[in-house]
Amino acid sequence: SAYDSLRGEDKRWIDEQRKRRAGFDLLLFEALGFMDGRHNNREIADLLSIEFGVEIGDSWVSRLASILGSLGLVRPEGMR
Repeated sequence: SAYDSLRGEDKRWIDEQRKRRAGFDLLLFEALGFMDGRHNNREIADLLSIEFGVEIGDSWVSRLASILGSLGLVRPEGMR
């Protein structure tokens, strides 16, 4: 998978999120879908919070976007 190339802090963060959040892979998939250039991190966090019924912070979205950006899957906010 695309995540196999992750190393260091990024890999640890993803692994920790998988342990801490039930349904993390679905959450990641939905977040990726919202990272379309039309939504900022705060909006994505709000949309995910509503959809999953858990508080998602914009700092969490920012970290995820940074990791996905390092994999070439998205262009993080501020790089658009």
